[in-house]
Amino acid sequence: MRKRYIDRKNVAKSERKKKIIAVVVLCVVIFYALFVPPLAHNILSGNKSSNSYLDDLLRYWGIVSKQQCELNCDTNHDGICDLNCDTNGDGICDRNCDTNHDGICDLNCDDDHDGICDRNCDTDGDGICDRNCDDNGDGKCDRNCDDDGDGKCDRNCDTNHDGKCDLNCDDDHDGKCDRNCDTDGDGVCDRNCDDDGDGKCDRNCDKTDKPKEKVPSSNEPSVNNAWHVGFTAVKLDAIYGSAVEEEPVRFTNTTATFDVTLNNSNDAISYIFTVKNSGTINAKVESINIIPDNSINDIIHFKVEGIRVGDKLRAGQSTNLKVTTSYNKDIVVNQNTSYEKHVKIVINYVQD
Repeated sequence: MRKRYIDRKNVAKSERKKKIIAVVVLCVVIFYALFVPPLAHNILSGNKSSNSYLDDLLRYWGIVSKQQCELNCDTNHDGICDLNCDTNGDGICDRNCDTNHDGICDLNCDDDHDGICDRNCDTDGDGICDRNCDDNGDGKCDRNCDDDGDGKCDRNCDTNHDGKCDLNCDDDHDGKCDRNCDTDGDGVCDRNCDDDGDGKCDRNCDKTDKPKEKVPSSNEPSVNNAWHVGFTAVKLDAIYGSAVEEEPVRFTNTTATFDVTLNNSNDAISYIFTVKNSGTINAKVESINIIPDNSINDIIHFKVEGIRVGDKLRAGQSTNLKVTTSYNKDIVVNQNTSYEKHVKIVINYVQD
């Protein structure tokens, strides 16, 4: 009886020992399965995450959501950063940035993984999209669209940075310009121009519901030349200081385009234009527009003299006007800095 009791006791100890060994082995296996793969993944992929190892571990197994990753996040575990990527090692995201922490790229998005920004690009580093901006989150460009990939805006351009389109606006999303169209690529509207920002064409319109006059516009003289009013000549009047005429003035019937650089506060350039009514219908000046208009913050201002809104120009009559570009006297400028401005001056006429 005693021997049988001892044998049972030994068997029980042996069973407990086996269970303990089994538990230890199971713990080692679980530890290896849980902890080693994420660690090996980070080491082999060179992923320099700014998070703790515990954060990376939980993220690797999907226990926490991907938007909690702060920097260099590999959300699909392929060994390549695809969210909040710091490509230059300065600790700041510069590609595929998730600024609102929803787990989706919303700034400097490289959709095709070629290392070049495709959507919501911040080209000046101020943290705000200024090229190929997807404002409604549908994956398509809505503002400052660079359709040909040359780094310049081609469609829905926001030139004054107010978040709204003011050049080459595609209002019906058909890929064609509907409003404030720049057909010659000089950065200034010359077709379907909305000068007052009300969303309706004011100048050089393709079509209007209520034409202002029953005569052709001053931009489109009639075949029989009954209506033909506009610029006929221009000459450089004077250059003051070290001002530079970057390009000769270009003009049509009603539009003159300038490109000048001023290097010092006393610099200025002036031009004399000849305006003539070459038709047989009396005309008067309806509007004089400087585009973009002078603002209190502009370094360079343009001034038109010798002609005013309401002035009359009879058939066959001509007159001169003077355009002067100079520094804005209300702004203190850096004497060692040159300033350049590209503008159009547009004068519209109607029948008197």
